Amino acid sequence: MLVAATLSGCAPVPDATGISQPDLVDQVWTLRTLQGETLSGERIATLRLGPDGAVTGTLACNTVGPSKLRWTRLPRGSRGTIDADGTGAGIVTTVGCGNTSAVRLAGRFWQLMDTAESWSLQHGGLRVIFADATDAYLVPIKP
Repeated sequence: MLVAATLSGCAPVPDATGISQPDLVDQVWTLRTLQGETLSGERIATLRLGPDGAVTGTLACNTVGPSKLRWTRLPRGSRGTIDADGTGAGIVTTVGCGNTSAVRLAGRFWQLMDTAESWSLQHGGLRVIFADATDAYLVPIKP
């Protein structure tokens, strides 16, 4: 149905989360909960699922990527997998960030991302499940 809507020039139809499938790719998501802990409104860490399958983002004030993490979408479109090649995500910038607690939380998130197994769109956000069965919940950053 999405292909037909796109080909006919109509806007894509959102799924149950309210996020249309094209909006998933290149959307910047900001971390809101990590392993059950609710985080403040500041951008502690962000995540982006690239059209080429790459996973990139930020760790406090540093850029993460190009990542060794890859994402795929399962046939239904609102869930998929995340796999690492064992080398983990790379930091591109290494600026000293002033907020040390934000840096610690963001670092914990990206360490857990090395163990990420799956993602799903839920309640307007992106849920990532880690190997230890804990999760992170991220919300889209509005342009």
